[in-house]
Amino acid sequence: MDYVELVKFVRTEYSVEDKACVVFGGSYGGMLAAWLRMKHPQTFQGALAASAPFLYFKDAPSAPEYAYSDIATTDFKTELDKSPELIKETFTNMMASTEDKWTEMSEIFNTCTPISNSSDIGHLYSHYSNGYQYMAMTDYPYPAFFLEPMPAWPIKEAVKPFVNIPTAEQYEADKQAEESIIYKWLNRFMSTVGAPFGYTTALPDRERQLYEALANSTNVYFNYTGNYPCTNLSDWEGTGDLDGYGWNILACN
Repeated sequence: MDYVELVKFVRTEYSVEDKACVVFGGSYGGMLAAWLRMKHPQTFQGALAASAPFLYFKDAPSAPEYAYSDIATTDFKTELDKSPELIKETFTNMMASTEDKWTEMSEIFNTCTPISNSSDIGHLYSHYSNGYQYMAMTDYPYPAFFLEPMPAWPIKEAVKPFVNIPTAEQYEADKQAEESIIYKWLNRFMSTVGAPFGYTTALPDRERQLYEALANSTNVYFNYTGNYPCTNLSDWEGTGDLDGYGWNILACN
């Protein structure tokens, strides 16, 4: 009602009662614009709502719960068909990771503080997952700085680290094809005595490869300019220059 009263005051103050009032907005502002027109058509004679999910409410039949994520997934799949599958596998490994892997994961993801508990893993997942979703939301054909500095067509850049990584199915098929009596003997020997020079790793080669690809991929969003020295585990929202907490308040109200 604040906007209704404001427009009434302006119309009276400037003697423009006979003029139409058209509201404009994008994103959340677009939602407000659409709702003003829908709820107060006698005051607002038109509305232009851009990128405004004004029917996207929890449990609403007009907006399936995973609609946004499905669209983001399609964006990545369009650029590299296997990329959603590989990204999902990486996140699955991440959420199932155990303490013996966290030191190596901290190094790969260059975290500002070492990963030390499951909450850190949860924050890391949210950080990177949100980065992918925001890349899809701002996949502009020109360089932009809306959330974070990014190149033109950021998704096209973000899938490149996954190009040479086979899917899990292809990886297993290739692995079985390569196995031989000697290979099996060497693998058994290495698992018994450890890697050479006393170096041991808790991360299987594929898991490490996927984590490295994820880190390089998401850097397109989080650190394309190279200005950030490390990955901030507390930045689980990944909203860059926007106030994520403010958006959460708006979304709840």
